[in-house]
Amino acid sequence: MVYHAIKICSNHHLLHEEFECLKVVAVQNGYSLNFVESQIRKTRERTYENMNKKRIKLPENSLKKDEKIRNCYQIFSLLH
Repeated sequence: MVYHAIKICSNHHLLHEEFECLKVVAVQNGYSLNFVESQIRKTRERTYENMNKKRIKLPENSLKKDEKIRNCYQIFSLLH
């Protein structure tokens, strides 16, 4: 559920709200708050680490405008 929240939330504020809801539901279902927060932290770290590995390094000065736009679409598609 943590991974799903990361994928569907469009900004950090919404992501924080979603995590708070997940914490409430998980605690109500018998999970400790420490365990839930640990899972959120681990999943966020793993997800963002993987996203950083997929990033494409582009030499800004060697690309024409159309190439820059095309590369932006490629990067965007890797993130979603």
